[in-house]
Amino acid sequence: MRFPRILPIAALAIVTLALSACGNVAGGDDGYGYTSSPVPLSAPPQPPGDGYGSSSGSGASGGGTATGGTATGGVALAARVSPDIGTIVTDTQGFTLYRFDQDKAKPPTVTCAGDCAVKWPPVVVDPEGQLTLQGVDQAMIGMVQRPDGASQLTINGWPVYRFSGDKTPGATTGQGVGTVWFAVTPDGKKAATKP
Repeated sequence: MRFPRILPIAALAIVTLALSACGNVAGGDDGYGYTSSPVPLSAPPQPPGDGYGSSSGSGASGGGTATGGTATGGVALAARVSPDIGTIVTDTQGFTLYRFDQDKAKPPTVTCAGDCAVKWPPVVVDPEGQLTLQGVDQAMIGMVQRPDGASQLTINGWPVYRFSGDKTPGATTGQGVGTVWFAVTPDGKKAATKP
């Protein structure tokens, strides 16, 4: 049995729960080649000034963190299969993570702030914590600094969020909202739209 890779980064906007209680993991735990060796978040090399890392701040715009945006403890991201939209990324509790078309990936740029960040809470992380990945390549993981100094998780450069309208793990009610919000795939792309 292979174990997920553990990376330094912490505290998504939720409390840590066991992934096994959160649904099907895409591809199981075979074929990914992850180990339990700690790897620094900065391991994927990034050019200077691209918005990655807790001290950069470049490319970030918008407002602060949504209420209740940070919790302590280890966190996890997992690739899950949604029957409606395919393979997506979920957080520790199994809630769907989303990307916003008005943000940018190159360089990572945050545009969802204020009331937007209340409805779509950013996934705020602590660069010194731990992140467990299952079915998500560690090279896809990064951070962008928000104007309030908080670090927001990125997948392939795209800042990621939860949707306040998703009331249960596995819900994807944020998919396609306003034709600008989409569940994020493990490679940072938009999930397929619902049929």
